Amino acid sequence: MSNSVFRKKSIIAIGTFDGVHLGHRYLIRQAGLYRGKIASYGDAFGYDSLRCTALTFDRHPSSILRPGLEPLRLTGLSQKIDLLLNTGVDNVCVIKFDKQRSQLSAHDFIAEFLVKELNAAAVFVGENFRFGHQATGDTQLLAQMAEEMGFYFQSVPLLVDKKLRTTISSTAIRTLIISGNIQEANRLLGRPHAVSANFVSFGENGLMFAIPRKTAFPVAGAYSGRLKALKRQTNFAQWDELGAEEDYVCIKDTGISEATEVFADITIRLCPPEGSVGEAKDSGTYAENLTPDSGIAAEDGNPGSEYRVNPTTNEQLDFINSGTQIIELSGIGKKKIDFRQFGTLPSSEDNGAGERYLIELEARLD
Repeated sequence: MSNSVFRKKSIIAIGTFDGVHLGHRYLIRQAGLYRGKIASYGDAFGYDSLRCTALTFDRHPSSILRPGLEPLRLTGLSQKIDLLLNTGVDNVCVIKFDKQRSQLSAHDFIAEFLVKELNAAAVFVGENFRFGHQATGDTQLLAQMAEEMGFYFQSVPLLVDKKLRTTISSTAIRTLIISGNIQEANRLLGRPHAVSANFVSFGENGLMFAIPRKTAFPVAGAYSGRLKALKRQTNFAQWDELGAEEDYVCIKDTGISEATEVFADITIRLCPPEGSVGEAKDSGTYAENLTPDSGIAAEDGNPGSEYRVNPTTNEQLDFINSGTQIIELSGIGKKKIDFRQFGTLPSSEDNGAGERYLIELEARLD
């Protein structure tokens, strides 16, 4: 690892930050308030150049620690980075969480990574934060080592939603989404729930999109929402370009996506592609029910069939084996847009880096 990115002292807010919901933003806001408070001391103590960093992971740690049992994802990686940057932090530090990283002790994570590598002046976490090998690290250890190593530490209380009488958490929001209670989920998120999507084909009743496996989405029903076509300004996480030894990247505000097209008042349904058989499995995943050509290419004569998507056999198999979920969007109308240019199929390990669309859910219709 290289310390060149973090020569300046950092105020660090740490979390998985899946969904970047109201509780996450409250945590980050406390870090920002602390920076504003001590900045008044000026450069005599080096406080004028403090950076505020959101520290997160490229995947949910459970995907390494308990493969196959990780929770459904509220946000793809690039989407999560965009949301974190929009909170006002100076940068987002993304740790490549792998088997080796999972073996790092809690003590070494603090001493070697937070202090030595990221140059931490202050650390903020939620009061239930656990870390390190076998989750042996907690807020008590952080407080102890903060005193020993000379950085400020604050454990931030979790926000409680008074209406639902529950902690505002990614788990609570996932439950609301899966049950179809989108409006309450959106209230805890502080924004519409949005999923990364790739265009697949033109169907008879609308456009077919694919979202990566393990994405939180209601299994059945029709929902109102919006479709946003994205223009990504940077490719945020090319570890190959940084060198094989690097295990984290630092992303600044140039990585935020902007919407080039917005389609409002659309109807969104999760459904099996035409030609699939059997019942839905794994919360709306149709991995074992797709035929190699189902839902992939537009039939001749369908509106927009000139934008036909013709993936190779290997791409189709990768698409099918990934357990990708298919979503149908209707109500977009006849507006001309070349969806084909954004027609890449998601891979089995799609982390959102290739996303070209966001589908926002606003309310249940049926």
